[in-house]
Amino acid sequence: MRPAANKPDKPLIIKGIKHDEIDELIRAFNNVTEQLDAKLQERENLLHEIYHRVYNNLQIMASILQLQAYRSQNEDTISAVLQSRRRILTMAHIQRLLYEQEDITRISIADCLNAIIAGFEPEEAPAIPIRLEADLSALEEKPFYLSLERTIPLALVMSELLSNSYAHAFSGRQEGSILIRAEMAENQSEIIIFIIDDGIGIPEHEKRQEGLGFELIKILTDQIGGTFSIERIESGGTRARIQVPIGI
Repeated sequence: MRPAANKPDKPLIIKGIKHDEIDELIRAFNNVTEQLDAKLQERENLLHEIYHRVYNNLQIMASILQLQAYRSQNEDTISAVLQSRRRILTMAHIQRLLYEQEDITRISIADCLNAIIAGFEPEEAPAIPIRLEADLSALEEKPFYLSLERTIPLALVMSELLSNSYAHAFSGRQEGSILIRAEMAENQSEIIIFIIDDGIGIPEHEKRQEGLGFELIKILTDQIGGTFSIERIESGGTRARIQVPIGI
């Protein structure tokens, strides 16, 4: 029969340290912890306020640009100003996500895409009905996050591609649709985002990806460590593909 384990019948005493001193150490530790918690909360509140003010300032800038566009008579100037306004609003949508959520260090890719879809405004209202839909079911089971430094470039890339589709994809059509779909790459370390329209298809000369919009897309995609490609769909339409690494 195994002997029963010895159980101390007296509280553990650390030699050289009195109970009062231990209590004092515990109180001091708790006091420091409370102060740190208060400082962290103060910092978070301050950052939320900063993000809120940045959002408001971006909205003001977008309104000023819209007024400037209305006053101009030059079509090229109007187009450039309205494109700048769209990009500023895209950044504003991400800033709004930050101050509305608890975690201000990262944003889920699904929230980012939903914000862009819900808030997207093309430079000119389309002359035909265009449906903008999303299939983000692959991001529902497990959330994937990006830092703010990578979320804004991704949002701007999405905005450029949507703007291009609205402006050029449906020439001569009576209606159109654009689908944003996300899926996990086979290596499980990247998210692939597709922007697919059922329009007339990207012309061959545009596959060279020239112009400011495509230049921005390349720069911003490189900035987040991703890849970009675009192709004409044989059955009709255009498919753009963005591959974004996660967890870095």
